[in-house]
Amino acid sequence: MQLEREALHTLSWSKLENTNAGHIQTLKDATGSTVAQVTTDGAEQLLTVQGQAAPWKLTGSKDAGLTALLPGGQVFTATGRDRQIGRATVIDVDCTRNTYVLLNETKQDWVIDDAQGNTIAQFTGAGHGVRAPSIEFREGVVLPDDEAVFLSWIAREALASKLLSSTASLTISLVFVTIFVLLVFFL
Repeated sequence: MQLEREALHTLSWSKLENTNAGHIQTLKDATGSTVAQVTTDGAEQLLTVQGQAAPWKLTGSKDAGLTALLPGGQVFTATGRDRQIGRATVIDVDCTRNTYVLLNETKQDWVIDDAQGNTIAQFTGAGHGVRAPSIEFREGVVLPDDEAVFLSWIAREALASKLLSSTASLTISLVFVTIFVLLVFFL
């Protein structure tokens, strides 16, 4: 697969679709062409990239980090520098040839820097960013297609993990507040 350079400026994930076998989410470029598709069946996640004969195997957890095993044997990884991916403010990405850093600038806004510290892309969880995340690359940025796809997947996972993490915290807080209120009014 060779992405059009103009189409690479934005890669967007569709909303998650339920199927009988699991879930599917599609990655599209700026022209609306399908670039890749993630299928989840139980615990197994596969990423099928257009033009590649075999899918990538996606493994890992938000705690230990995320890994993609590509058909040629390459392994791409992403790990939270300061904590698990769902709570990380810095995520280190190793794509074998190149390394990147995802930086959480504000609560929902992220940038992606290359190894030299240059910002090459951005994404956000604001609006519908968690349900249908988009990654916007800077003009003139040229990345290998497999790295652009992997960075897009990590962006999607970072946003989803952050949402789950904050939802869990909110739920626990509400349980404690409810117990406190009940104790205050009934004791």
